[in-house]
Amino acid sequence: MKKIVVLGALFAFVGCAFASDEGVVDSASDSFDGAYFALGLGGNFLENKVSVDKVGSLRQNINKGGGVAAFGGGKTFGNSFYLGGEVLVDFGKSTSKEVWVEGRKIGSTRNRGIIPAIVLRPGFVRNDWMLFLKVGAQFPSLTSRDTANKKMETLSRPGYVIGVGIEKFLSSKFSGRLESEYVSGSQKTYENVKVEAGKGVNLRALIVYNVRY
Repeated sequence: MKKIVVLGALFAFVGCAFASDEGVVDSASDSFDGAYFALGLGGNFLENKVSVDKVGSLRQNINKGGGVAAFGGGKTFGNSFYLGGEVLVDFGKSTSKEVWVEGRKIGSTRNRGIIPAIVLRPGFVRNDWMLFLKVGAQFPSLTSRDTANKKMETLSRPGYVIGVGIEKFLSSKFSGRLESEYVSGSQKTYENVKVEAGKGVNLRALIVYNVRY
């Protein structure tokens, strides 16, 4: 159901992008220069994997929808090549899961609902459109609890992000953006337990307010 909602939002934004040509700035090749703030909706379709030596492993889906906020800036070179940077945060509910292996509960996991990221955003500009890549790091946080030993560990190592997206101006100040990312996730080993967190795909649809330099 969450995937359907997110995909519906993405298609709605595509429709807005194609339908809204009024009020686009005249110097379209320079329109992406400057700073920007963005808000939108997104979906995180991620997975945890908990592996226990000589016992087995368990995969946990931690799919969720939520809000997105971003701040960044960039500049267009030669009327076509764009280079920018961005700080972005996905926010939603934290997700808790029990860890069962061979019919026995051995612990639990809790994924933090707030996931920050920092990325570079190179792109190609044509008129009031931009195709872009995103390369950077995402910082998930997973807390795992060992039922038997009553121990708690936190995994907060960054994982790399690589993505692609499209953005179009809807007016002189506002643009619409659609993007998708692959996230490598992060991992850590605690004694005989290996935990991998946050590997999967992010989808987002955003409205961007642009501030010229």
